[in-house]
Amino acid sequence: MNPIKIALIAPIVNDISDVVNYDTMMAYNILTRLRKCNAIEIVAEVDPKADLVNVNWNGATHIFAIVLRYWHKQNVRVINNLASKIRGKLFHYYDSGHYPIKHPAVINFAVMDWTITKGRDVHIGWAADASSFHIDKTRNDDILRVLIDHPPYKIQASAIRDLNAIVQNKALLNELNKKCGTRFNRAVIRRLVSDGIDESTITSINCTYNRKSLSQPELINEYAKAHVYFMMHRESMGMPVLEGALAGCVIAAPHKLVKDEVLKHVNHVKFESRINWSAIISKINPQDNRKRVEDYTWDKCIDNVVSGFRQYQK
Repeated sequence: MNPIKIALIAPIVNDISDVVNYDTMMAYNILTRLRKCNAIEIVAEVDPKADLVNVNWNGATHIFAIVLRYWHKQNVRVINNLASKIRGKLFHYYDSGHYPIKHPAVINFAVMDWTITKGRDVHIGWAADASSFHIDKTRNDDILRVLIDHPPYKIQASAIRDLNAIVQNKALLNELNKKCGTRFNRAVIRRLVSDGIDESTITSINCTYNRKSLSQPELINEYAKAHVYFMMHRESMGMPVLEGALAGCVIAAPHKLVKDEVLKHVNHVKFESRINWSAIISKINPQDNRKRVEDYTWDKCIDNVVSGFRQYQK
């Protein structure tokens, strides 16, 4: 079988150190694997900011934009122009259910599967590179380490008090140790913030965030040390949830902030106004937490991507 000719639209990512957000993470993992895939031939690689009308697509059957909802952001005239130049479809990856585009030339590679529409979406699956994530903690550590994801959404003041209490209230920690069979003598909270990370008493979760924080290698090291990873913003694809779980974290999230379809795959605790620390600490078991998600691989994802290309091959 001849390889399928594919043109790619993707940010330039040559190394994992270039991964700084969703698009660069997806580009790094998908692009590096597609380049090695014998089932396809990459005939063009294009910058997402290029003038698409004037690009030479070199006989591509399909165009795959490795950018979230890329075709939703393009003018219909541009899409029509490209659709007239290729025999196949325009693909992009997609967090199911948002901004559905009904143009017949556009197909969504849906990461999650809760709103798959036949003829519009191809489910490619959740994925992370397990070999990139490691565990640098145990249930028997002296320090309880908590990592908080970036926090642009509101959360109740009582939850903020509960986060501070685990750091400031030694009696609470001693009580939790007795109940959960742990031996933490202190707790440390680290929080992703604009352009970095801080470690301090949490006075407000509701701060602004510029979507620039740690590089992927730095974030991997933070995941590795954290026993608990708190999600504090809405997640449609849940990639940080999967990454934290691969590093052995218990995932904690405010009720309804992260979809159940995401959380059901990982060891997690949901909370509303108050944080149930005993439920969270009792679930600290890094190796088991990781094993639950090790099967969500990029190899399976790429197999589904190639199947999607074949499905729309003319």
